[in-house]
Amino acid sequence: MFPDGHPDSFMDIIFNAMDKRRIGYVTFRDFVKTISITVSGSADDKLNWAFDVFDQKGDGVVTLDEMINVVEALWQLHGESPDMEDYKLQFIRRRTRRIFRRLDVKRTGFVSRDQFREVLKQDEWIVKNVLHVYSSAMGAFSRVVETN
Repeated sequence: MFPDGHPDSFMDIIFNAMDKRRIGYVTFRDFVKTISITVSGSADDKLNWAFDVFDQKGDGVVTLDEMINVVEALWQLHGESPDMEDYKLQFIRRRTRRIFRRLDVKRTGFVSRDQFREVLKQDEWIVKNVLHVYSSAMGAFSRVVETN
């Protein structure tokens, strides 16, 4: 799927989002539910799932560091080395900070699930810049599952 990609970080992130109970494995039910959401879920289901992907600690909020980790993992998935050049890393982080500032409307340093959903429903720029990358990665994830 991503012949030049480095999928390890992104797969860990997806695994953790699927393992909501933090039990160390994904049940078949969790797996099927995730595939169902990514393939045919409602817009709200997909926004909730995207939030779960970004909420790596599972504490109900997304921080800037969590968002940066996910975006860097997506770039690695698409072929960037985990040791990518500094200028690329700075570009990714700058753009991610810009997105995070638009999501963090209350300026608390974190984004709640409700904030995430509401801002994404209203801000076309964020939808293009966050969900496009996320959707392409999840589409690839779904295609890998379908072929195996």
